[in-house]
Amino acid sequence: KFYYAFRDNNRFSKEHSDYLKSKKYTIENYKKLKDKFGTIVYISNQDLEPIDIYKMYKQRWEIELVNKFYQDNLNLKEVNKKSDISIYGAEFIKMLSTIIGYRIKNKFEERGILNEKTFSEALKVFNSYKKYKINIIGDSWIVGKISKKDEEMILSCLI
Repeated sequence: KFYYAFRDNNRFSKEHSDYLKSKKYTIENYKKLKDKFGTIVYISNQDLEPIDIYKMYKQRWEIELVNKFYQDNLNLKEVNKKSDISIYGAEFIKMLSTIIGYRIKNKFEERGILNEKTFSEALKVFNSYKKYKINIIGDSWIVGKISKKDEEMILSCLI
């Protein structure tokens, strides 16, 4: 077994604050628990790099947040039975789109793109990126008209 431990500062702050507000608070228990706040521990049968485990955790957490949103905010129990399948199918597609959107946003943040452009502006650049196959030039592809800076931004996300 392999153990991976991480400390999440946001989680630490929330757990610390919640414990201090709780009715179970005692100074003795606080001293025992304070170093455990914000700690995430994973047990795995695979020997992986800690950064890879952390990235998997972040992706899993994104999926959990989307699932929680759909379970807590959408009440699909009282829908006509004949249309249930189509509604569930549509909601499933929306959920997948949300997950993909989160991953794109995270990639933009990781590459520093959101320091220069809004998410919407960055997506417009990606939508304008086109490649055309030119059979006359020996079956090669050429990139449509796009600024060098935008092309570099796109290529940085593909690596």
